Amino acid sequence: MPDSIDRSLLDLQYRPDLHILTARWLRDASLPELQQAHRALQATAQAHNAFHWLMDRRRFSPNPEIAQWVAHEWLPDIARTASSHLRLASLVSPELWHLISTQPDFQEATNTALNAQQPYSVRVFMDEGEAVRWLTSS
Repeated sequence: MPDSIDRSLLDLQYRPDLHILTARWLRDASLPELQQAHRALQATAQAHNAFHWLMDRRRFSPNPEIAQWVAHEWLPDIARTASSHLRLASLVSPELWHLISTQPDFQEATNTALNAQQPYSVRVFMDEGEAVRWLTSS
């Protein structure tokens, strides 16, 4: 993991056997902290040419500002700069999924990120095994 990342925020691990980059969010973060962590994630992905990502968000509370930034800025930027198609499995709790899929503050960003017409693929999972199977199925 890059030295610039706060290890109390993000555990970042590359699995060469599966060619999956796993990002486990360990606590809530401000938008600037999250942006720095996402830059570290992107740098690690590029270093390993790994664009199948497991994002464990079960310990991260949703924030509408962050959801908008991810859906409208970060994911499109990754898609433009990635050397291959990004597949992102978002691992969430049932409570988090209910919130981001039903609350107006989050619905638009969630629908944008999950839209099949995007130049990347995002799926939401509540089971890590299913997420890994999806990531390794392509």
